[in-house]
Amino acid sequence: WTLLLVHGPSIAWTKLTTVTTRPILSFMHYPLLWIAGEDPFLGALLLFLSSTLLVWTVYLLLRYLLRSPEWAFGCALFYLLLPNKEQLTHTLDFTDLNLAVTVYVASFLLFVLFVQRGRGFLLMLSLLAYAIGLFWYEMGFFLPILLFVYAGWVNRRRAWSAALFLIPMLLYVARRLDWFGPAGPGAMAPGVRWDQLPTNLFQMVPNLYFGRQMAKGVLYGLYRFPTVEFPWSFLLVGVNVLALTAWVRWHRRISLPPLSFKWIPFALAIFFVLMAPALLTWGVLGRHTVLSSIGFSLLAAVLLSRLKAATQRRLSTIVLGVCLAAGQGNAWSQVVVCRLNRAIEETLREQKQEILRSDRVLI
Repeated sequence: WTLLLVHGPSIAWTKLTTVTTRPILSFMHYPLLWIAGEDPFLGALLLFLSSTLLVWTVYLLLRYLLRSPEWAFGCALFYLLLPNKEQLTHTLDFTDLNLAVTVYVASFLLFVLFVQRGRGFLLMLSLLAYAIGLFWYEMGFFLPILLFVYAGWVNRRRAWSAALFLIPMLLYVARRLDWFGPAGPGAMAPGVRWDQLPTNLFQMVPNLYFGRQMAKGVLYGLYRFPTVEFPWSFLLVGVNVLALTAWVRWHRRISLPPLSFKWIPFALAIFFVLMAPALLTWGVLGRHTVLSSIGFSLLAAVLLSRLKAATQRRLSTIVLGVCLAAGQGNAWSQVVVCRLNRAIEETLREQKQEILRSDRVLI
């Protein structure tokens, strides 16, 4: 409605009908920019709210999968703090991606509830959410495979309900390949790169979870953490100490039963099925791990659950503490960069007339 109000129905219709890839994403740029504009606080607030909604939805999914609020909370917390997907907090654009991924996770959650409870409206809502997510951002394209696997595992009579998801899949493929008419200026090529599959699978994905990219996110974040200015540094240290103390005390009060090893193949299925679209493109980036990291977090929880309680507590506290400090250090480096960008922008505005009169400008 914001796009219609500000730019008129013709622009909205053009975006939704000519952009063959991610038409809803192209549409959503306008209301997000209209809300936040150049206000950095509103931009950060939108990122915070969309990230919170995503993590809350991931928690609900894990809660109904595992039937354990405690393990679901721990998984969701680890998922939230994973350094490999910090790209999702860089710019206002990623608010759009957070919302799209939330819709996919909601589709997964609704299908899990349908399989467990057998209510048809949950299946229809899951199907609708998947269709919206697909035309928003194609990251969860192969989600129906995962739904079929889960239903076949839990309730085989409802497994074939996943076949309904072929309808939006085929519609998306038809639109992506521009079977419905000539594509407009926003069209994109199909983009499938089979030749990149070995590189993505054996080099880029391991780097994002275990290698250079993960190490860079952790080590650079820890390197930047001591540079945080006062009083923010004092506040962050205090909050971290309180959070980790609360985590240790909570962990001591509860009794966590070990998770079954049967979750390992399902966690791997989540990881590879939801990573598959990125594996078939030119490269895997941090934002492409946002869905597959659910499987990674579940796998980590299963392995952690097989350790003794004291070892679980010590190891999880160390991991959470490192991830907290690394994330805060990386966030502070963005604060510094934003200050530089603002200073450059203000200088350009102040010297606008002089710049316009100049033959050459060196920045």
